[in-house]
Amino acid sequence: MGTVIELASWKRSRSPAPDAIPDGDPVVGRDVARLDAAVQHLGPMVSSFLDRGRLDPRVETELLAIIGEVSVGLVTEAASRAERLVGKLQARATGQERRG
Repeated sequence: MGTVIELASWKRSRSPAPDAIPDGDPVVGRDVARLDAAVQHLGPMVSSFLDRGRLDPRVETELLAIIGEVSVGLVTEAASRAERLVGKLQARATGQERRG
């Protein structure tokens, strides 16, 4: 694990292609906000798991998938995956995750 990326800064710094969706698109803005909120939750959660030992490989795989989706512009998919991961980690932290 290395760098935490502030999504709003990342979005501002990106140079959109000429045929890209306009920056003011409300769908893109909503998905970036969803992803940013999920990442704000994931940061402390992942840190607390790391403080107690090694990160579960499934969680690590999900984090890498989120990074990959963001890197190719699949922000909606990354936001959904990040939100699901937050839910799983919250359930695990409260002991509500089903084994299986």
